[in-house]
Amino acid sequence: MKPLKIALIGAGPMGLSMALNLQKTGRADLVAICDHSADVLQNACQTFVKQTGQEVAAFSSYDELTKKGKYDGVMIALSPETQPKLAVSEMKRGKHVLCQVPVAVTMEDCHALMDAARESGVVFVGAEQAHCWQFVEEWRKLMAQGELGHIIFAEGEYLHYEPKWDWFVDENSGKPIITDDASLGKEEGYRESWRHRVFKHPILYLPHTLNPLLTVTGGRITKVSCFGTKPESYSSEGFMVRDLETAVMYNDKDTVFVVKTGFTTPHGFKAGTGAHWYQLKGTKATVEWARSEIDTPKRFDAATKEWTAENWGVPPKSDDPLVQESGHGGVDLFPILAFLDGIQKGIKPRMDALACVELAAPAIAAAQSSEQGGKLIEVPSFR
Repeated sequence: MKPLKIALIGAGPMGLSMALNLQKTGRADLVAICDHSADVLQNACQTFVKQTGQEVAAFSSYDELTKKGKYDGVMIALSPETQPKLAVSEMKRGKHVLCQVPVAVTMEDCHALMDAARESGVVFVGAEQAHCWQFVEEWRKLMAQGELGHIIFAEGEYLHYEPKWDWFVDENSGKPIITDDASLGKEEGYRESWRHRVFKHPILYLPHTLNPLLTVTGGRITKVSCFGTKPESYSSEGFMVRDLETAVMYNDKDTVFVVKTGFTTPHGFKAGTGAHWYQLKGTKATVEWARSEIDTPKRFDAATKEWTAENWGVPPKSDDPLVQESGHGGVDLFPILAFLDGIQKGIKPRMDALACVELAAPAIAAAQSSEQGGKLIEVPSFR
């Protein structure tokens, strides 16, 4: 199989990780890295060459990449505000796209992505990986075997506290500034980072939590109502962001969802999944991930009326060292493999353009609802 030629747009930590994982597959060559920050670009190129022994072309602007770069597809690891325009541009140029998630934070961008994906016919994959965790795969098997019955309730959370985030960007170097000092926003030479802006509505990160649940229940979210705390953090002093937003959703399979997200107040991590937690309540059984680091995964059987501890894991069952080393509990490699399989083998990816916008659109609607005091909002269909 002839290796594909792939370019990376966005050379920060996540983009560089994607590039290294791609090269390790032996099925593609990273031929170009593009980033507007000279420091970030230099670091990424040097690290890539050092770890892989492969030379890579460096581009400081997207226009330069499109004019001089020769590649079959791109991996995009930028802000959800920036990614859609570039993804649409690349698809219109006939290039395959692997895009970090959330893929968009506006409905307009969701529609643009879907239009471009349909018209171009190229492979589009969202780099969402939580649905690849081993316990989620076990839940999908239970669902397929009829052991869960009808799922009437699905719940998840992504409460990822860090005392310091990359709140600002140095306007001269383009480098992110990791800090807990909100006063930098008043000084010249600094601007709000995309994360700072998105954290004003943390529910926009909902795809990371909704995705594993929807891969079990099926269907799409049709309605959403959302409430959040006031737009001024209680823990991250001086930052005008919401500490928590909670969305109540309904899908076309008659399942009620509750999903919450937050990044600026302390919460205990869960065993294996860190900031993530999930549960599904079916008419025949309930399955639940560990609620804390001293808890265990469990299942309730409606027939026996008993809870049992389960030995479901997080890393996928694989002896492949590439999987074990790929990050996020061994699942960062899977979006890349889905991308390559879609191009080289014609296998339809689970996280295609439709799946991605059906994760982004409910989050966008939830943020709109939160702004309007919990107003019920209909989520448009992209099917």
